[in-house]
Amino acid sequence: TDIAGAADFAHAVALGPDGTIVVAGRVSDSGGSGEQFGVVRYDDHGQPDETFGDAGVAIPPFTFGGIADGVAVQSDGSVVVVGSTVGDVALARLDPQGNMDANFGAGGLVTTDFGLLNGPFPASEFGQDLAIEPDGHIVVAATTQANGSGDLAVVRYDATGTPDPSFDGDGILTVDFAGGFDAGNDVALQPDGKVVVVGSAVSGFSVQTALVRMID
Repeated sequence: TDIAGAADFAHAVALGPDGTIVVAGRVSDSGGSGEQFGVVRYDDHGQPDETFGDAGVAIPPFTFGGIADGVAVQSDGSVVVVGSTVGDVALARLDPQGNMDANFGAGGLVTTDFGLLNGPFPASEFGQDLAIEPDGHIVVAATTQANGSGDLAVVRYDATGTPDPSFDGDGILTVDFAGGFDAGNDVALQPDGKVVVVGSAVSGFSVQTALVRMID
């Protein structure tokens, strides 16, 4: 599927309750305007779904572009996408017709800066994957980078896209394994509500699988 005449990359896939297939990633156009979130919904025959967005394609309008790395479909068919834009975790929610959801964040868009510093500059955060809890909360697996190292991170949002203060005080949890570069890549929810995040942890010259489970 060619989106806008230049390079397109699919990074994540999810299935809708009606059998549709939703793909998220990054798209760019031949005019060199930079990369943007890209979302494509296909019908169950693999054709772009004409009832979604613009002939099956939706491009959440983050001001400075971005890259999508995770996607989930809610029970009503709404699509939630996570990634990053200019060093912040970025979320977008589209309604079942592929329009930006006005009840989520600012016109369907949310960006989250962890408030950490990389020397005198803001640190960088990257949303990697997400899962939707039964009550509508959104749990994001992420990575934060600063001063030559990184931490695995987890962010929980309420159904409107606001970080949930009941989760670690501000909605954001960072985990440092051994002082090196750690990353959170994927998230899953257990039936009992526990959150499991997997990624990697670096200690010296050793890179190991990192696994975190949170009670709530």
